[in-house]
Amino acid sequence: MRRELLALVITGVFLLSFLGSASAFSLRELGEAIQQKYQEIKQKYLNASNFYQEVRQKWLQARETYQQIKNETNREEALEWARKVAGAGINITITYLEKVIAKVNATTALTEEQRSAIISELQLRIEWLRNRSQEIPQANLSEISNITHKIRNYWQNHRVAVKRHVGKILSVKINWLIQKLENLTERAEAKIEELKANGTNTSELEALLDDLNEKLDLAKEKYEAAKEKFENITTLEEADQLFREGRDFIREAHQYLVQAFQQFKQLVKEIKEVLAG
Repeated sequence: MRRELLALVITGVFLLSFLGSASAFSLRELGEAIQQKYQEIKQKYLNASNFYQEVRQKWLQARETYQQIKNETNREEALEWARKVAGAGINITITYLEKVIAKVNATTALTEEQRSAIISELQLRIEWLRNRSQEIPQANLSEISNITHKIRNYWQNHRVAVKRHVGKILSVKINWLIQKLENLTERAEAKIEELKANGTNTSELEALLDDLNEKLDLAKEKYEAAKEKFENITTLEEADQLFREGRDFIREAHQYLVQAFQQFKQLVKEIKEVLAG
C-alpha cells in the first residue's frame, strides 16, 4: 500500500508540472525536435512580418509619388512595389498558418485524429494562398487590387477558424488535466476505502476528498462552458467575444484545478500520516 501511495505522489508531481503552466502551447510539452521546429517557424513568421512592414512603406511611398506625377516610370515603380507588398502579405499569412500548425503539433493533449483534421484544414488554406501568389507576377495594378481584396476576405474568414482551433486546443488540454487528476483522485479514494474497511476512522480524509471532488466538478463545469463557447465561434462578428468568454472559463477551470491539486496533496499527506500512525 505504501508503494502504491508513493506512485500516487509521483504521478501528482508530474501533473503539477502541467498545472503550473496551462497555456495553450507550453514548450514544456515538446520534444527537442518539435521545440526547435516551432522556434524556427516562429522566427520565420517574425521575419516575414518585419519584411511586410518594410515593403508596405515602400509601396505607400511609390503610390503617393505616382498619384502626384502620373508618368510611366512612376507607374512601373508603383506596380513593382504593389506586387511585392501583395506577395509579402501572402507570405506572412502562410507563415502564420505554419506557426499555428507547429502549435498544433506541439499540443500533446490532442488526439491524432484531432491533430490531423486541424492540420489538413490549415494546409488547404496554405495551398489556396500559394495559388494566389502565382497570380501576382503578371498582374496589373487593378488585378493586384482584386487579389489583395480576395486575400483580405479570405483572411477574415480564416481568423474565425483559427480562433475556433485555438479554443479547441485550450479546452482539450484542460480536459486532459481534469481527467488525469480525476484518475489520481479515484486511486486515493480506493486507499481511503481500504483504510475504512480495516476499521480506521477516515472521516477527515473523506471530508478532504469531498472538497477535492467539489473543486473537480467546478473545473469540469467551467470546461464544458468554455467548450461550448469555442464551438459556437462561427462568425467574424462574434468570434472575438466568444473566444474571450471561452478563455475566461478556461482560466477559471485552471484555478479550480490548482485548488483541487492542493487538496489532493494534502489528502495524500494525511493518508501517509494515518499509515505511519
